[in-house]
Amino acid sequence: MNMSKLQAKLRAGDPAARKESWKALLQEHRNHSFSRLDAKALQSVLLTEDDLDARTTGMICLDQILHSTVPVIQESFHSWLFHSFRHTRIDPGGTKKGSLVVTVCDNEYIRDVQALVAMARHFPSDRYPRTVFRHVALHAPDWEEIGLHRTEAICFIGRPSLFNECRIIDEFPRDLRFSIEPPGADEAMPFSNVCQNRPRAGRFIYPTTQEAVRRHDYAIVQRFGITLNGQKVIVVVVAGGTSLGTLAAAKWITTFPWDEERRTEYRTAAGLDTLDWSTRVEALLSVSATVHSPARPWKTLGEAKGLYLNKSRNVLKAPSRISVATDSGTLRTASDVRYLLFDDDEVEFRGVDHTTVVAVCVKYCLDGRPDMSLTDLRDDPRLWPNGSWPVTGSPPDFFREHVQKRALPKEIIEVSMEGLNLKLENCKIEVIRAGSRASGATAESE
Repeated sequence: MNMSKLQAKLRAGDPAARKESWKALLQEHRNHSFSRLDAKALQSVLLTEDDLDARTTGMICLDQILHSTVPVIQESFHSWLFHSFRHTRIDPGGTKKGSLVVTVCDNEYIRDVQALVAMARHFPSDRYPRTVFRHVALHAPDWEEIGLHRTEAICFIGRPSLFNECRIIDEFPRDLRFSIEPPGADEAMPFSNVCQNRPRAGRFIYPTTQEAVRRHDYAIVQRFGITLNGQKVIVVVVAGGTSLGTLAAAKWITTFPWDEERRTEYRTAAGLDTLDWSTRVEALLSVSATVHSPARPWKTLGEAKGLYLNKSRNVLKAPSRISVATDSGTLRTASDVRYLLFDDDEVEFRGVDHTTVVAVCVKYCLDGRPDMSLTDLRDDPRLWPNGSWPVTGSPPDFFREHVQKRALPKEIIEVSMEGLNLKLENCKIEVIRAGSRASGATAESE
């Protein structure tokens, strides 16, 4: 059930039609389980309902829905990430559209079986009646046989290169922050590696390594939309450099805290008005485990290093280093800046937030003072490439609501009515030559 479409339906037509829509929802809801976020979305419709009769009918129906035998389900990160897998749609030709969770098998075993089991435990058939678990042969896959043309959501368990004959892989967005690459010919370890794709700064590699009997791996979790045969398809990728990372990613999805307070915090940090099933998600995880001989199931020890929502900064932590990159490694004006790095992440947010963050960093690098007045920021011609101060309304409010929450969080910047202060004890700001810590760079193994 698409909540945006449902809200639009409940607001459409005259009051009599809206009353009937609420009554129909009461009858139909027995086939669906509503999360708390769904319930709040339905309540928001009632708050904007002008007709007293329609609003009363809606309140009665919603109250019956929330107190019926079908439970209101607490939204988890897993259920939010796989929202599109819960629902069934019928296309114009009458074909029911479902969802797939897919892995591969070779001649001996099903790959990533631990990750598959960890995921399957959280797909109960009553909530995901049209979700099918399938595996395809690694060397001779038959993708049409598993029903790609009938899916509106698909989850790949394992690195995408294992599914390279699936045409969906070719439709992945070109601007994904992370990918997984096979080892190069000159690499000592025969493992795939997580790669951070930085358009201006160059690739940054998080390598899978093994020292004696200890393996260190990285993994990614992604959700994004593609268009296939004119239809929207949601794709989820759960993958590591090796099976260790893939298992860690599957476990992380089902344990990551996702209460309302955290969602609000992440949404604000990402500069988003709402978080829904269409929000792009990219997460980076680090994991280590003992390698046994003969082999035993992995016992993972891992952590999330980054979570990015659409084009946001890492919403899990503030950067400890900001690098201002210029072609020459020197800085005169904001126009010299090629890109910003928050730690090793290339900043992707744009617009006024980006322009202002660049100005603050440039101001500090040029003047060497962590404290600066808003008047000095506004009147410094070196800071604004188009020559004008882009802030509207109250400047302190702008810096608190935009810069301090979305770009330079309170751990780094303190805003007052007169100006702002950079907390350099928590974050170093430096000027670097573009590319000096970019192309071919490698993350340190933990």
